[in-house]
Amino acid sequence: MADTFLLAECNIERELLIHLGFSFKTDIEKANGKADVMTRMKCNYRNRLAIGLVDEDPNKIKSKDYARFSRLFDPAYKMHFKKDPNANHFLIEFYDEFEPWILEINKKAKVEASRFLRETPTPRRLHEMNQSPKISNNYLKFYWEIVKQYPAPFNQIKEWIKRAQEGRL
Repeated sequence: MADTFLLAECNIERELLIHLGFSFKTDIEKANGKADVMTRMKCNYRNRLAIGLVDEDPNKIKSKDYARFSRLFDPAYKMHFKKDPNANHFLIEFYDEFEPWILEINKKAKVEASRFLRETPTPRRLHEMNQSPKISNNYLKFYWEIVKQYPAPFNQIKEWIKRAQEGRL
């Protein structure tokens, strides 16, 4: 299995990769947004397997590096899996942004946010929490309960990473 470099666009995506069993110290780099993920892939991992976990950000301008990526599979769980045809680089991309995505997933998980949070989670409030250097334990517990109650989309992320590592794409 090839060395894999995982690049998380934000703190919660890094935490998600750790929760899914990837090691923060050896496997995951926290980037500063999608543009930074793209730059690190291009500059730091030119000839190596790199997988970025990013938001689609439909209302933002896309870089030419991002435009090279093409979808490998039909979307699953409102996520795309994309590949750069010129490198061993992949993107797992959440439709829109992570925060609305996780709230949409929670409609199937049916986790009562009030068990973990004082306020009703909104995309804006989740985004504010996800941008802080240390995400509160209550928010993490809320996220991990969603993973536990509806594991299918998270298993899909692990499967895509595994297939890339094994060269089965």
